[in-house]
Formats: sequence, C-alpha cells, structure tokens
Amino acid sequence: MGLDMYLYVSKYESAHRYDTEYGKTLPKNFYPRELEQLKQDILKHNFLSKVTKYQVGYWRKFNALHWWMVKNYANGEDDCREIYLSVEDIEKLLKVCQEVAMDHSKASELLPTKKGFFFGDTEYDEWYFKEIEYTIDLLQKIIGLIKKQTKKKHSDSAVRCYGWDVIYQASW
Repeated sequence: MGLDMYLYVSKYESAHRYDTEYGKTLPKNFYPRELEQLKQDILKHNFLSKVTKYQVGYWRKFNALHWWMVKNYANGEDDCREIYLSVEDIEKLLKVCQEVAMDHSKASELLPTKKGFFFGDTEYDEWYFKEIEYTIDLLQKIIGLIKKQTKKKHSDSAVRCYGWDVIYQASW
C-alpha cells in the first residue's frame, strides 16, 4: 500500500487500406492472434490501428515528483489519472531535477516533498537525491528516444507511425 508511480511511452501505429489500396499484407504480429476472428471486419472498414504501451519508469513513494506532476499537469487534482506529457514538459522536469541535483539546497523550493497517506518520507536525504539522479537519467533517455524517432522520415509503407506519447500515472 502506498504511492506507486509509473512512466510510460506509447506508440500509435495505423495500417490504412492494406489489401485494397496498397496490395500489401500486414506485417506479422501487427495485431495479436486473439484478433484473428475480427481481421476481416477490421480490414473491411480500414481502421486497423494499435497503440503499444511500455512501462519505462517506476518510483515508489517519491512524493516530491508526484506532487510536482499533479500541481503542474493535473490542476492540483490528485485523482490517479493518466497525465500526458510533451517533450517540453519532460525537458522542464529534467531542468528542475538537474538544478536540484547540482544544488541540494534548492530541493525544498523546486521539487518539495509533501505529506500524504502512505506517500513516504518527506526528508531531503540520500534516498531523495538518488531518486533525482534516477529521474534525470530516465528523462534524458526518453527525450533522446523521442527526438531520434521524430527525425526519422516515414517510408512509403502503409504502416504509419505517429510518434510517441509519454504518460505519467500514479496509484495509491
């Protein structure tokens, strides 16, 4: 019991008019075997798409990060909903974490802890700063992934990738 926090990246892909317009077959494993019975209906109406979601980050009771997300992207309403983040949002958080990592005295000002029911410690101790370092490393990798993927040009294939979404969600 307590505050569990997750960061996901998800990718939207769409396969438009495969059999009719492009005369191609779908890539293997584009959709799960369980959808085989629906394949003809899906293709008949040309709406086959999928979102693949990957959990890439996890924090346990790092309430400072949680409250920062809630305050900045959920209008202060802590209701465990998914919070979609842009690259700019992630870069903003990265800058805050980097500033706290460089000057620990800024932690209570830039990324303050907050008490909550089973939300963990509110001290600015070794554990807090290890979480900051983990967050910096993770955010740098995600920013790199997104920027690298958006630079890739889409080929003429019928499978279209519309990029990556980043989603934060907490559970308590």
